[in-house]
Amino acid sequence: MIQAASQRGEQTSGLPDRPYLIPAEVAEHFAVKTNRVIQWIVGGELAAIHASISTASLKPQYRIPREAVSDFADARAIKAPARPRRRRARNYRRIV
Repeated sequence: MIQAASQRGEQTSGLPDRPYLIPAEVAEHFAVKTNRVIQWIVGGELAAIHASISTASLKPQYRIPREAVSDFADARAIKAPARPRRRRARNYRRIV
């Protein structure tokens, strides 16, 4: 699965070649601050593993799977807008 994520294209090309990344590496890749990456994790937008010994620790240590970064980048990619629907001509008579 990790190989499939790396074959998708340019989204993960600038990341270190490891299966799990830290938030600082992901933040550098997306050109945002580390706190923003942690907000994505806490908000559920970016999948991560809580790797600290205690889940109640004051400073959580997240590890982000490389595939999750690729999926996140695909979900946030700009997509082409849908073609506008063509309107039907209205068939009504003019009353003068």
